[in-house]
Amino acid sequence: MEEEKRRTGRHGVSGRGIRLKPGCLRRALDESRLSQNAWALRLGVSKAYLSQMVNGRRLHPGREVRRRMLDLLDLEIEQLFEVEDERKRPAPRRNARTKQRHVGSDASRSRVEGGIPSPRGGRRLLQVNWRRYQLELRRGTSAEMASSGQPSGRQDSTMERLIQDVKFALNSLTRRPAFVGVVLVTLALGIGANASIFSIIDGLLLRPLPYPRSDRLVAVDEQNLPRGWTHFGVSSQNWLDWKQRAQSFQALAAYNVAPVSLLHEGRAERVRVGAVSADFFAVAGLEPVAGRYFGPEEDRPGQDRVVIVGESFWKTRLGGNLDVLGNTLSLDGESYEVIGIAPALLDLPEDDLQLWKPLAIDFGVDRRGARWLRALARLEEGVSLEQASAEMAALARSLAQEYPDSNKDWGAVVTPWQELLFGDLRDPLKLLWGVTAMMLLICCVNVANLFLGRGAERSREVAVRRALGAGRLRLVRQMLTETTLLSLAGGLLGLGVAYAALSLFSQMDGLPRPERIGVDLRMLLFTLGLALAAGLLFGILPALMATRTGPANVLRGGGRSDSSGGGRLRSLLVVAEVALAVVVLAGAGLFLRSFAKLTDIDPGFEPDRLLTFRVEPPMNVSLQGERAEIIARLQRDRRRAGGFYQRLLDRLEAMPGVESASGVNRGPLAGNWWNTTFSVEGRHYSDPSDRPNALERVVTPGYFQTMGIPLLEGRPLNEADRDGAVAAVVIDEEAARRYWPEESPLGQRLTIFDPEDEDAVWSTVVGVVGSVSYASLQGQRRPVLYTTFSQAMSGHFGNWGMTMALRTASGQGPTVDSLRSAVAEIDPRLPVFAVRSGRDVLASSLRQQRFQLVLLTCFALCALLLAAVGIYGVTARSVQQRSHEIGIRMALGAAPGQVRRLILGLGLRPALLGLLLGLPAVFALKHFIASQLYGISGSDAVALIAAALTMVAAALVACLRPARRASRLDPLRVLKAD
Repeated sequence: MEEEKRRTGRHGVSGRGIRLKPGCLRRALDESRLSQNAWALRLGVSKAYLSQMVNGRRLHPGREVRRRMLDLLDLEIEQLFEVEDERKRPAPRRNARTKQRHVGSDASRSRVEGGIPSPRGGRRLLQVNWRRYQLELRRGTSAEMASSGQPSGRQDSTMERLIQDVKFALNSLTRRPAFVGVVLVTLALGIGANASIFSIIDGLLLRPLPYPRSDRLVAVDEQNLPRGWTHFGVSSQNWLDWKQRAQSFQALAAYNVAPVSLLHEGRAERVRVGAVSADFFAVAGLEPVAGRYFGPEEDRPGQDRVVIVGESFWKTRLGGNLDVLGNTLSLDGESYEVIGIAPALLDLPEDDLQLWKPLAIDFGVDRRGARWLRALARLEEGVSLEQASAEMAALARSLAQEYPDSNKDWGAVVTPWQELLFGDLRDPLKLLWGVTAMMLLICCVNVANLFLGRGAERSREVAVRRALGAGRLRLVRQMLTETTLLSLAGGLLGLGVAYAALSLFSQMDGLPRPERIGVDLRMLLFTLGLALAAGLLFGILPALMATRTGPANVLRGGGRSDSSGGGRLRSLLVVAEVALAVVVLAGAGLFLRSFAKLTDIDPGFEPDRLLTFRVEPPMNVSLQGERAEIIARLQRDRRRAGGFYQRLLDRLEAMPGVESASGVNRGPLAGNWWNTTFSVEGRHYSDPSDRPNALERVVTPGYFQTMGIPLLEGRPLNEADRDGAVAAVVIDEEAARRYWPEESPLGQRLTIFDPEDEDAVWSTVVGVVGSVSYASLQGQRRPVLYTTFSQAMSGHFGNWGMTMALRTASGQGPTVDSLRSAVAEIDPRLPVFAVRSGRDVLASSLRQQRFQLVLLTCFALCALLLAAVGIYGVTARSVQQRSHEIGIRMALGAAPGQVRRLILGLGLRPALLGLLLGLPAVFALKHFIASQLYGISGSDAVALIAAALTMVAAALVACLRPARRASRLDPLRVLKAD
């Protein structure tokens, strides 16, 4: 045994397995300018030794001679050496004077590209494409070489070895364009998907807001936990008390957002304006582009006729000329002087703000119960978010004791500004990123499988490399260099995929703030890191597998390069990627089922043949003075606006194709605006906060018929419910169920005023209609009170804007131009905007869910395709390896159908095992997935069964071609070839 080890060397293979090509050596020496004596000296051999090699009498030179020849001669390895098949090479004659050349040491490492059996038999040509292949020794084995009397050779630097590895990898990859193409496409899909989702997450959640010290910016909201309101508006009086008493903030500003009618260059349009307190811009910390911001003296009623324009509005609408400063703009019929230009970076939760004007609150009017503001603050240096939250909670409790009528059960919550802007997107984006991470793992598993198959083909040449002196670590390093180059190229293509995906996403409805999302340095660095990690992930296992077998076992293996262990590993990888694909498929199926449930929800109105648009005549009413005076002014302005809408409705109903027309202050799926509390006659409320609350909708007669809202009891509102008549109110089914659960609400009286006030207006319930979704389809529906525009008494409506609804006889209806003409005939200063059909209203309410579903579906299809490709590759490889067995089976009488069933079973086995692993993983994630679903659980049987059947169908399709190919094998040809 010891003699055998000594004779064969460390790796167990004799140096006689590497055969010299004397003709190639002779031609190389003849073309050289050096003499044979010089070459013998350079190679460290005698002239006779070199002559024997040239004449073919010494075909098996020693390891060190081979190393020096490769190092000094400008020849490819296949030009100088070939590997003999030991089964067909006669055993060498032995005598006492035969010097055995030992092969093997942990010498410097390199790698070889796959060896292919020669059809002539007996020999296999080395197929290596590295020009001037150089073998150097590891530093750790220099002493061993020296002790054996052999020179250690030149030690290359790390950079030189890296350059050699890169050159060899590039040349190796260029010889297999199809293989490289498949790998690059696979990696580009996985890396591009992750890069695009990272860009969205980075732009919305990770990247700091474009303000100085944006981490110190917080939003301060009121909350009423007993009623389930976690982030509510702030009353002006509470904000003023916070501003005066809170010590945690450098400054505390307030703002509100409302649309205004802008008349510019003879054209009326609707723009969004931010009404802000004077210290708002100081809190944001941004300097104006030009001009100045508001002063404290301009933040007062009557002195607020100044405006600041946004940078984008200034450039696009005002020509980008600084002469605009000092000019005036007409807003809601009033002139405002332009005093400054705000930077485009200035942002609020309500996007598309174009103008800014002073808030100008009249604190002489008691509005503590009207929570219509938002508050923005900057934390003091050294004050943490927790400290500010604790102080505001204590301050809210103090105000609740001071003003129990309006502040009981109301607290305060402090939220990071970025969390307020994008916090509701955190869970959906986490889910999308998890899906893309699984998709990248599937891509890496698929590429690893491809490299395992390629490593099996080249295992013989890897063995030759090791026999020539290369160690395992060097071979692994060379293979990782190849995979790293591929992953970097895949990352570069992935950037293109990500750029195209982001361009597509920005055009889709449902992606918020697309201007914050794009290709930047952070995304490039992330993609680079992801590509490097992917190259290591899919490259390390194939490299270890390709180099794990000793050279002797491979060189004596008769050409069967792939072992059963390698085949089992490839099958296990397919099982893993099928399991991951099943998780992604199940997730997409769950979201598809959830979206179907959402679209099946009855919104409470009939969207077909419905056309809506909005028009908002301004409310020019002073809110200063006594309460009675303010109410009188509001009533006069209400009559003015009522006359405008009546004339507009007459014109709309006269249009061709219009069956009916009506209006509502806020239409369905427009948000829970205008919440009010009321008292029911005959009921006692110990505390004002115990009064019922509902949404108040101001409508014109015929609204329920136009919208298709069913009447359940009583009568609808009609023309008789006008100013001066007995006040009438219609409630919805939810209000009747919640506040009159055991009696009919018809005839009951209620008021939104203080019931103890002798001037309180009492309205009689005359009808009950079906519930309508006003906030969202999936949200819980709020109780609703309907009153006519003529009898509306609430002054907190702001402006009297209405959403006009048209029921058309056909699906066409009036055009936008005809609607604008109808409004312009009455008041040319008023713009028409938000023109949408009933179906568009429904679709707009589901835009985020649709966006998420589209992305998940695309990722699921990619995962399914990649899993099918993996199954196909393993099955095709199995057919190739078992062709001899299949030939014997068919020669013994096996029918083609039996062979097909055999191969289909081989391909379906990893798919079924992947299903057994993937479905439990879906159950493990169901609690996280369930938070994003509606109407179904995270383990919905229909979605899981559909995902399983889809995966099985894809696996069957992937196995069909290999199965058909196996059934068509010619047994005689297969057996002869073997």
